[in-house]
Amino acid sequence: MSAMKHTYLTLVPLLLIYLALAVLFAVYTPAWQSPDEPAHYNYVRYLAEHGRFPVLQAGDYRHDYLERIKSQKFSPDLSVDPIRYEFHQPPLYYLLASPVYWLAGGRLVGVRLFSALLGGGIVLLAYALGRRVFGARSALALGAAAFVALLPQHLATVAQVGNDVLAELLYAALLYLLATWVMAPQSGHGSGQASLPTAARSPRSLIALGVLLGLILIAKTTVYIALPLAGGALLWLWRRERASARRILAEIAL
Repeated sequence: MSAMKHTYLTLVPLLLIYLALAVLFAVYTPAWQSPDEPAHYNYVRYLAEHGRFPVLQAGDYRHDYLERIKSQKFSPDLSVDPIRYEFHQPPLYYLLASPVYWLAGGRLVGVRLFSALLGGGIVLLAYALGRRVFGARSALALGAAAFVALLPQHLATVAQVGNDVLAELLYAALLYLLATWVMAPQSGHGSGQASLPTAARSPRSLIALGVLLGLILIAKTTVYIALPLAGGALLWLWRRERASARRILAEIAL
């Protein structure tokens, strides 16, 4: 059996199982019962209906009202409109979700399903990252993807309205790119000049890194850790290549 056919026969069923479970979470989780979901939803709604970004103002975090509405399990008699404390978030997720809001007629489940679809990309990237790291041991890659796809708490997180799922997707893509560079064979040297591996020096790879970091910056503030992570990976690669150049020079000298 070819590697591609084996991947198709194992990964596709897993992805379908994930999508089925994510849809169930999105449809049957009671409205607003996910962390911060009303505030994220109101951001999407404001952007879709007003065509401009919201501004966080004094009074947007009403602790007393929030505790009251939670204690009453988000009773329909209490509006979620005053819950706007996520208006400070970077805009990318909400920009992408706004057209979905319109297509779904403002229904919460429609935006939840959009988030669940993004979560499918995380499953695929988990598998791709596993193949990059573990090589021919595809069972380990499939296990990593299955863990991401079937973990109940993760399913609940990706099937709600919120920017966590997009941030995780972009972060996974960054990890895959960096793993590709780190796992690439070291380039040869004859002049003693240290440089990055060929995979990391190609314009396409560098552009991809810049695009990913830019998207991360406008996705969620808590994933800004990606910046020092990428910088650290590049520094490590450079130091590894420099050490390789020194070894080659030493062998030539001998």
